[in-house]
Amino acid sequence: MLTIFTLLLPIFLMIALGAAWVRAKLFPEDGLRHLNTMLLNVCVPVLVFAAVSRTGSFEALNGRFIFGYALGSLAVMGLASAILRYRLGYDMAATSTLSLGAGGGNSIFLGFPIAQLTMPDFAPTLFAWIIVTEVLIVIPVSIALAEWGRGNGGGAAAAWRSVTRLLLRSPVMIGLAAGVAFIAVGMRLPEPLAIMRDHIIAAAPMLALFLIGGSIATAKLAGLGSTVMVLGFLKLLVHPALVYLTFALLLDMPERHIAGAVLFAAMPMMALFTIFAIRHGVGQRASAALVVATLASIFTIPAILSAVLPA
Repeated sequence: MLTIFTLLLPIFLMIALGAAWVRAKLFPEDGLRHLNTMLLNVCVPVLVFAAVSRTGSFEALNGRFIFGYALGSLAVMGLASAILRYRLGYDMAATSTLSLGAGGGNSIFLGFPIAQLTMPDFAPTLFAWIIVTEVLIVIPVSIALAEWGRGNGGGAAAAWRSVTRLLLRSPVMIGLAAGVAFIAVGMRLPEPLAIMRDHIIAAAPMLALFLIGGSIATAKLAGLGSTVMVLGFLKLLVHPALVYLTFALLLDMPERHIAGAVLFAAMPMMALFTIFAIRHGVGQRASAALVVATLASIFTIPAILSAVLPA
């Protein structure tokens, strides 16, 4: 575990640097909003595009892996929904939105940098599989159920239309669609654009980690309670456990695939989770859960990775 923690230490230190700089007012709090906008609208689509387009073919998008990761993610979301609805009393819209916090990880800004450090030869392919799973299955299921739960009329068809509109405007979906288009026609980026892409890919993780640290420093943690603790426990421990069981026992996947899937499942909540939560009136709870889970992941990620990664 100490070796894994040492390997991940630069990532945790960058998060700490972001928190320290914002706390010391060396970086303005308002600047975090602009940094977030740049990362979301510039870096995210480029990272997703690069991950998908570099697979080279649709055959490289491992359907068995995608099915297994989706199954583990939806299972923990179902468990979260049951607890939130029947034990904590949330309505269906809030329940469906908050459950994404249990099954949707910070794959872009934490998972990918950690995968690059721990399994560099496999990280780009693995990241593409995870992104396809989350964008095409995990996120749409959560949004559709939440829209349906709002009860605005129109039933399931209206919910899926709302989901489609939201996803089509998403930078993640834009990057995914561009990557799929490049695979379909066999295109290659001109060298100047390829160099620019690589610079963005190199810079994005450190900027994102700085943003995470700054966001932690400015977070308002009022409202901590059972919801935050339940979501943190399910995301950091139950999600990777269910993914491991799905891959190891149900699908009998190769060891490297198991380790990669568990790595991404062990990440805290995705940033988009809070955006969707605000839409359904539970933004404060979601933000608190994200901050607490991110802090706790400093300890849970090394422990989990030391158990699944080859010595």
